[in-house]
Amino acid sequence: MKLLKFLKGIILPLLTVLKHLFKPAVTLQYPEEKPILPEKFRGCHTLENCIGCGVCVQSCPCQAISIKKDGNKVVSYKIDLGRCMFCGNCEYYCPVSAIKMGKDFELAKENRSDLIIELIDESQSEGRADN
Repeated sequence: MKLLKFLKGIILPLLTVLKHLFKPAVTLQYPEEKPILPEKFRGCHTLENCIGCGVCVQSCPCQAISIKKDGNKVVSYKIDLGRCMFCGNCEYYCPVSAIKMGKDFELAKENRSDLIIELIDESQSEGRADN
């Protein structure tokens, strides 16, 4: 009786291994192989042609977005990725489609303060010369 249980304990796992041996692999070798992201994936934010209306600040349920303006010009646009839940409200409610959810998903940092990113509007920075 014990011998039968012993053989069953050895043979069944071996049959499972043989069954899966010839199937294609399911996992990715992550750092070397990047995953194929879905079309509507919501990763790290990008900013372009921001008018500084503040709708994204009001629509953010986590209060993760802050804007500082000097008159009509946006001086600082910051997002706290530690608070952001990547819901996409900022992108959805933006009247000029200035903020987009990108495809960058590798956002791990050692310090919480590194999760606060300042987005730079590429359309406003093109006319400036770096000194």
